[in-house]
This record gives sequence, structure tokens and C-alpha cells, in this order.
Amino acid sequence: MPFARHGEHKLHYEVTGSGPVLVMHPGMYEVGSAWTLKGYTPALRGQFTVVEVDPLAHGASDAPHDPSAYTLERRVGDVLEVLDDLGADEAAYWGYSMGAWVGCGIAKFAPQRCTALVLGAWDPIGGIETAYDDAVQRLGMSADSDWVEVVRRMAYAAPEQVPVVDAGDPQAFRLSHHGFEGQAGLDAALASAGVPLLMYCGSSDPYHDNIGAAAKRAGGQFASIPDADHGTTTWRAQEILAYALPFLSAATR
Repeated sequence: MPFARHGEHKLHYEVTGSGPVLVMHPGMYEVGSAWTLKGYTPALRGQFTVVEVDPLAHGASDAPHDPSAYTLERRVGDVLEVLDDLGADEAAYWGYSMGAWVGCGIAKFAPQRCTALVLGAWDPIGGIETAYDDAVQRLGMSADSDWVEVVRRMAYAAPEQVPVVDAGDPQAFRLSHHGFEGQAGLDAALASAGVPLLMYCGSSDPYHDNIGAAAKRAGGQFASIPDADHGTTTWRAQEILAYALPFLSAATR
């Protein structure tokens, strides 16, 4: 079981396949193996060295109670430590939801280490607050809801996420969630990074329109996945891979 170390914290990752390095970072309440479960890694490992990462507070990675461990810059540092542990100067990066937020951070803090970005279902313009606002306006939820608890309950609706939630540290999860609040305006980093970019989102996800606008501003590609929301988009692997495989092949050759 390989681990990278970022300061005092250990990050678990798994490697499969061969070819250019492709780091796969999951969303909140998911571990790296979710990419295998959903069919992405089996389709990618014939062409890429796929690196599935357990984010801090998830799976076999450490779960510190230090809020500073969950800032965007520190999350990017976690990914860079994995690359260093592999001896890789650069890599393509694919992230979903929280993982896409970290990908925006790579564009901001370490674009020189990145050959291509595939980012799904994260609003770099408005951040997670776009989803909060949608829940208030469309679903009638209270603006002062405990959003950490709301997202945790949503995770329990996905059977594959239940073991991750149950095995994790609630306080570390709460700090992890708070780390990606207040993160509006990352579209500027995507526009200035000069890294080939593909973004995608379900048409029923409240992030959809802002993601499309951010991709356009950055000169990247945007794939709209019809009749999918934030939770179901990630399961549409074959449709998403139809965009991502040719994009990654062109960007990493």
C-alpha cells in the first residue's frame, strides 16, 4: 500500500496501468478506488499510468484535526507530494467535485506540473455556495442549514459512499468540507494557467452554467451531460470518457 508524505501527513494512493501519469482525485466522501468502481480506470489504464488518490480525511490517508491541512494550497501540495513520490515531474490531472476544486488549485499554484486538466462538477466561479443558494431558492432550505450535515446525508444515499462515511472521522470530514467553502473566483486561475482544459457537468447540476462559462473563458472544452445531476453525472463514465479520452490523448502525447 503506497503512501506519500506531506509534512506529518500520509496520503494513500494506488497505481495501475502504463503510459503518461494521470492523477485521479475523487469527491467528498469518496476514495480513489471509486474511479475503478465507476469504470474510468479500467478504460484508462491501457493508455495511462492511473494514480487513484485517497484525499486527506478519506480512506487510508491521514485525517488530521488541523484546519490548515485542508486549505486549497495544502491540498495541491498533497497531489504534488504524490507526484514526487512517484518520481514524476508532471502529470495530467482528473478531479470530480471536491477533486475538481483541487484541480483549480493546481491551475493556480502549480500549472507547471500539469499537462492537462479534466474537471467535473465544480463551479470555479461561485464555488460550493452556488449549490447552497440553489438549495435555498429551489428546495426551500434554510440559508443557515448545517451544510456539512446536508452533504453527509446525501452521501448516505449513495451505497458505495456509506462505508467511507462510516469509517471516517466526523471532525476531519467537517474540516475537509469547510476547506472548500468561500472559494469563489478560481476561474481566473484556469484562464491564466495555460493548461489544456476539459470541464464537464450534468445538465441538472446547479453548477452547470457557471462551469460552461468558466471553460469558455479559459479557452477549454465543455461537455454537458444531459439529464444528470451532481450525484449521477459521475456514473456516466462511458459518455464522459468519450470526451476525455481523445482530449487526454491529444494533450499528453
